Amino acid sequence: DRAPVFLQSGLAAGSISARFESYLQGVLQHTIPAPYAQRILIPYLIRGVSLLAPSLTSITIDFILKSAILFLTQIVFWYYLRSFLNDLESLASVFLFDSYMAFILSHLQGPSAIETMDIFNVFIFCLGLLTLFRRQFLTLSVVLLIGMVNRETPAFLFIPFLVKAVRDKFPVWSLIAVLFCIAIPYLGLKLLIPASLPEWISFAKISSNVPFISSEHTREALVGNARLLLLMGPLVLLSLLHFKNKPLYLRVMFTIVPFFVVTHYLVGAIIEGRLWMPLLPILIPLAMSSLSAMIGKVVSSTPLENA
Repeated sequence: DRAPVFLQSGLAAGSISARFESYLQGVLQHTIPAPYAQRILIPYLIRGVSLLAPSLTSITIDFILKSAILFLTQIVFWYYLRSFLNDLESLASVFLFDSYMAFILSHLQGPSAIETMDIFNVFIFCLGLLTLFRRQFLTLSVVLLIGMVNRETPAFLFIPFLVKAVRDKFPVWSLIAVLFCIAIPYLGLKLLIPASLPEWISFAKISSNVPFISSEHTREALVGNARLLLLMGPLVLLSLLHFKNKPLYLRVMFTIVPFFVVTHYLVGAIIEGRLWMPLLPILIPLAMSSLSAMIGKVVSSTPLENA
């Protein structure tokens, strides 16, 4: 994450506030590079609320939005979990989710609209997973449409949707609707909203993600990979444990993971833990299923003492 850079630079509280406003205005006035200039949902929402309630500062509005979105994310995730796990397992999963989110977001110093965007991105993933499970295709399409205005990441949900569509013979209109709601926001925002550096895609971070490509960035790449391994490795290992015994739907959702990882190695910065938050609602139910089975075996194998 970027926090170590901020901490080392010794930015004061006023500078943190100025950085928040600078990013917000950069999006509103299209003066920052792509893709940030086209991720307009949260900045425009903050701007809209500030016009309706001018007494509230942008940072206050961002805090309210952040808190509300995080609360709704936990509620939606709970309902999604209850489709596969019991109450106790679901509660433990939400606690694990909160722990991961708290750890990841603690590396961002001060208020940040990007942080709010990332939380909303996870909310979209949770809602997308739930609506796809319930086969609520129109709702799923609307969720994807809104999510794509926030970030491009919800497009990954098309992968398991396609697998399910072929396997379960979804109606053709649902495939068209989902594709439309992914493609139109992505292409429309790219074409209609200018940016200071209007790149469609950039591979500039590969040398910082893959070790030994560049001697200058090898240390950064090694640290990034080690951090990623420690952060997501346990969840992935637990998810893959007795994978064939897991619910089919959860296994299909796991198809996102390899595409997600490869894409972020190519165009992301893997050291930024916030980029991996959308994988939490995919991996945690699988991991909790393994943990529950392991605990169950330990309990059943423990001999009861005679009273």
